[in-house]
Amino acid sequence: MIASIGTGKAAPDISILIPTYNRCESLKRTLLDIADLEKGDFSWEVVAIDNNSTDSTGDLLSHLQNRMPLRKMFVASPGKNAALNAGLERGELGEIVVFTDDDITPAKDWLVRVWDSTRRRPCFDIFGGPIEIGMPSAEVPRWTEDRFIRKIAFAENLQPRKEHRYRDHEYPFGGNYWIRRHLIEKGYRFDERLGPKPRDAMLGDEISFLRGLRRDGYEILHIPSASVTHRLQENSLTLENLSRRIKEVGRSHPHIWGNPDPHLFETHPKTWMTRSLAGLARNTMRLGWASLSFNPDKRVERRFRPSLEIASSLESFQIFWKSRKARAG
Repeated sequence: MIASIGTGKAAPDISILIPTYNRCESLKRTLLDIADLEKGDFSWEVVAIDNNSTDSTGDLLSHLQNRMPLRKMFVASPGKNAALNAGLERGELGEIVVFTDDDITPAKDWLVRVWDSTRRRPCFDIFGGPIEIGMPSAEVPRWTEDRFIRKIAFAENLQPRKEHRYRDHEYPFGGNYWIRRHLIEKGYRFDERLGPKPRDAMLGDEISFLRGLRRDGYEILHIPSASVTHRLQENSLTLENLSRRIKEVGRSHPHIWGNPDPHLFETHPKTWMTRSLAGLARNTMRLGWASLSFNPDKRVERRFRPSLEIASSLESFQIFWKSRKARAG
């Protein structure tokens, strides 16, 4: 089920897509921050996609429509990517389509920088900007200072402070990137197996989407001046949330980057399984050694990478057995 309320006006220059689910207060802050941004010689709108929220999100969006150029959509199908695809299918989007989240605070000149980048660099169709972390006021564990954890668990994305093409295996993150509308018109969409959802989530949805574009020859330009801050909630800093994040990110790796040793996967499945089990055993041993650290913060840091690899390996095994079962059937 998809329902929307349109404005009846011509498409603006910029459409900002924000999918949201049961985060009314965080969404309110993000929308008010966007409403207060510096404005340039362009038109803009926010398309807020309510992904079947059960809180006051719908009422909030109706209220804020009187304060800012806001379109609201309702998408019952669960999952961020289902919501985004509905937004793309709905059409009437601006020439530039910006993707961000409901827990983002943009810099005051964010939209100006976004628009300027698309005018100055007409040869590029995909752009990304930096994401900094905004810690909550609660006590912050020392393990949050680990750069790898900050990137994977909190979506920090600090590229060099100059414009440059993203290198292989580097991509913008979901809270701060934008594309030209003609890519949507060519049929590019999000993989609905991935992305945040109430159950069985696998992250990396934007990377999967952008990898498809990059395979077709589209390059991505980093714009350091168009920055946003990812506001972390207090529960983001719990070990329980970190473990969930590890699982969600690790499980997505085979779906985004492919299974390790794909040739063996297809031609010598027993050898593939043997090697994969050996890798799983190594990471399990690494996890065990990391658990022996007396320093609790170091223990978290040292367990992070092997835990991520283990989650990825277990998902690869699932794909392997489903593939074997399908062939046998």
